[in-house]
Amino acid sequence: PVTTLQPQEVGQFYKSEYYDKPKLNILPPDIAKQVFDFGVNAGPQTAIKHLQKVIGAEQDGILGPKTLKMLQKRDSMEVINRLLDSRQAFYQDLAKQKPTVYGKFLQGWLNRIASQRPGKAQNGR
Repeated sequence: PVTTLQPQEVGQFYKSEYYDKPKLNILPPDIAKQVFDFGVNAGPQTAIKHLQKVIGAEQDGILGPKTLKMLQKRDSMEVINRLLDSRQAFYQDLAKQKPTVYGKFLQGWLNRIASQRPGKAQNGR
């Protein structure tokens, strides 16, 4: 369990569980970073399904050649912004469905998303 990890093991745990196992290394680094960040909070499979949704790939939660092929047809910045939009809608939906459970986290999630937007300094986000 996570509670038994020593501080020096935490980084390796996150890399193993949220980056290596879902094979984020096959993604372009800027997109992998976004999928990793989303996956730590919502689960890697959920994050991958949202990526697949925004690029028009089958939403099976598995990174493979079909997802990569669809991703190659897309502009990275557009993919990132669409993934962040999808992530925002996901969190808003969670808070709407179960406000007593998730409502208290919504503003923090939205702040996190805003901080991840490419060019946020230029466009005021």
